[in-house]
Amino acid sequence: MIATSKLHENVGSAFAAVALAYLCAIQTGIEMGLSETITEGEALSIIKKCQNYVMDKLEIIVYVRNIHLIMEHFRWVHFKHIKNEVNCLAHTIATESLKREE
Repeated sequence: MIATSKLHENVGSAFAAVALAYLCAIQTGIEMGLSETITEGEALSIIKKCQNYVMDKLEIIVYVRNIHLIMEHFRWVHFKHIKNEVNCLAHTIATESLKREE
């Protein structure tokens, strides 16, 4: 299990920030030399877009396109939806990072 935090500036919305977080997760897997990865999160609509690449006009399409390009470097990628209650570790990491302004 890997947990990380990174503060990005000038992200258009919370929806875009979540898509960017998925992109960063996939990039981290590549940087670590992984050939398989499971990325968990609670944003079901973004997970569906990552699993089934469909062009749309949402502001996150650039992130989704990049996710799909990076996915080609993996043997196997799975995006898993988890409920908010289960995702409390991610919220804790994000909150603490913002407090420390990382």
